[in-house]
Amino acid sequence: MEESNDMEGEAHQAKSNQEADTPLVGDFFTRIEGEEDERVKGEKEEFKQEYKRLSTSIKLKMKEDIPSQQDKQAESSTTCIYRAPESLLLENGDKRRDFDPQIASIGPYHYGKEELQKMEKHKWGYLRSLLNRTCGGGIKMINYVKAMMKLEKSTRSCYAEYSILSREEFVQMMLQDGCFVLELLHKFSWIIRTKEDDPIFTMPWIVPFLMRDLLKLENQLPFFILERLFNLSNVAPHDKHLSLAELVYLFLD
Repeated sequence: MEESNDMEGEAHQAKSNQEADTPLVGDFFTRIEGEEDERVKGEKEEFKQEYKRLSTSIKLKMKEDIPSQQDKQAESSTTCIYRAPESLLLENGDKRRDFDPQIASIGPYHYGKEELQKMEKHKWGYLRSLLNRTCGGGIKMINYVKAMMKLEKSTRSCYAEYSILSREEFVQMMLQDGCFVLELLHKFSWIIRTKEDDPIFTMPWIVPFLMRDLLKLENQLPFFILERLFNLSNVAPHDKHLSLAELVYLFLD
């Protein structure tokens, strides 16, 4: 009988201990969950701050990396006259000489170079020659200047590298170089007689150099400039025998 009472007492005590332990276990998990919630909140706040930092950094870089005028020029859909890429220049040694004009600058890329100034006086002479031929037909200097000024913007957009030349300098370059090329084509085809003191044709080594210079990537005018000048100056009967394309073909053949 006493043994039975002892057993009942032990069972009662165990039950009491179990009931006493239950809230302790519950408190433990509640504490763990609370700590976990705090950790998650901390991580969320940390990520939130990181998002803000990264967002601010990207915005700043976007402002810093706004395309320059030259970048916009190079990416224009009208761009057709480029600088030789550095990767090509450095392949098998420096090939800059292969792309630089040797005696005549055409277009803005090599405009004003000291080593090319000797040909500039011949350009002025060829411009005078063209004006002398067309003034009788009523086409004077002002007509050429007006035509080139109207085409200045579209001409600039053809070059991948933005030109720092002023409007006056750029239009003068267009007119001077364009008329030089036209007169050269006319004289080479014998449509126009060359003067005895014209060194371009009296010194046989010059024309091959000019041919190579006019074919170089960086030494170009847009073809529409030559077309406009050709059509404007095409007032004398002998000028109508050959088209501009035919003159170019004869010169390069």
